[in-house]
Amino acid sequence: MFAKNRTTLGALHLVLGLMNIIAAVTVALVLGGVIALADDPVAGEVLGIVMLVVAVVLGLASLPALIAGFGLLNNAPWARVAALVSAFLNLTSAPFGTGVSIYTLWAVFSDDQ
Repeated sequence: MFAKNRTTLGALHLVLGLMNIIAAVTVALVLGGVIALADDPVAGEVLGIVMLVVAVVLGLASLPALIAGFGLLNNAPWARVAALVSAFLNLTSAPFGTGVSIYTLWAVFSDDQ
């Protein structure tokens, strides 16, 4: 069953990774705009640190999904393990991450026929 779903899983993991990158850029742009509008320099510094931390964490969170997606689409032998790691990390990212994770777990753990 995994072989039949490999390309679909690869595409979904790539989309999941790209969504996390878009979220990181959006957070950076929104908080950057708030920093530009803030009159208080201390608030600007604090928001700058928060913006940097959140954007970096979201950007790093996208890496497992992107790696798994590229591996699945290229039929890499390690892609099944990478997909499992990405699925477990994104299981709580409702609703899309949870759906992709459940689909990944179903495809990986179903019997190959």
